[in-house]
Amino acid sequence: MAEKAGEAFLKWQPEFSTSLQAQLSELSKLYLALLEAALKYAEGENLVWQMARLDVLLAQKLCNILEQNLEQLTILVEQNGHHAVME
Repeated sequence: MAEKAGEAFLKWQPEFSTSLQAQLSELSKLYLALLEAALKYAEGENLVWQMARLDVLLAQKLCNILEQNLEQLTILVEQNGHHAVME
């Protein structure tokens, strides 16, 4: 199960058609499954390495979500002619 969750977590990308809440919920479930597996099966330096790797990957995924939503907001502002707000 942890292997499938790991693959899904690595492949996960934000989707324009999915709400922010749904995206965060899905990402959270994947992260928690991997965290649980790491805490259950890893020890010592391996655990430290896995936890650090999970943190880095989660940060990247969250940045992707923020960038996607910022891009949508930028487009909305540009379409409404508020270029001064962008500067």
